[in-house]
Amino acid sequence: FANIMELSRNTANPAIVRRFVDNAAPMADWLGDLGFVVRDGEPVTGRGGHSSFDTPRYFQGRERGRSVLKTLVPVLARHVSSGQVKVLLSTGAAELVVDRGHSVRGVIAQSESGQRTQYAARKVVIASGGYMSSREMFKKVTGHTLYSASAYFMSKGDGLLLGEGAGGFVRGGEYQAL
Repeated sequence: FANIMELSRNTANPAIVRRFVDNAAPMADWLGDLGFVVRDGEPVTGRGGHSSFDTPRYFQGRERGRSVLKTLVPVLARHVSSGQVKVLLSTGAAELVVDRGHSVRGVIAQSESGQRTQYAARKVVIASGGYMSSREMFKKVTGHTLYSASAYFMSKGDGLLLGEGAGGFVRGGEYQAL
C-alpha cells in the first residue's frame, strides 16, 4: 500500500488502493487455480512509464491478455450452460432498473434493432471500459481538457452515464492522471 501511494505521490485514492492491495494476491491465486500460467521471469517490479515497485508484482500470462481470456472463457461458459448468466451479443444496456429504495434490481437491454428487454437481477455489474475517448466526459469528470484521445475508441463513458441515470454520481476525477 505504502509503495503504491509513494509512487503516486499520494495522489491515488487511498480507499481504492487499499482495496486493490488487499485483493491482489487472492485474485492472482484465483486465476492460478483456474489454470492461468504466468510468463517465465515474472512477476517483475515494473514496466516503464513510472518508477518501479519495491516488490515484484506485475505479471502477464504467456500469451499476455489472451491468457486471461483463455482462463476465464471456460468459467463463463459453465455459468452460461447452468443458466446463471445470459450473454447478449450486439446488445447494450439502455438503463438500470431501480426500486423505490434506490437499489439497482436489473437492467433494460436494447438490441441493435431497438428492441428493449428488461432483465431482473440480484446483482448488476457495469463493466464499460471508462471514458478516456470522450472529450466531453473527460471534461465533465476531471474538469480538464482532453488533448489526446489515445484510449480504446469505445471508452465513451456510457457506464458512467448509466449509473448517473440510476441516481448515482461520479467521483474521483481529481485522481485522473494528466
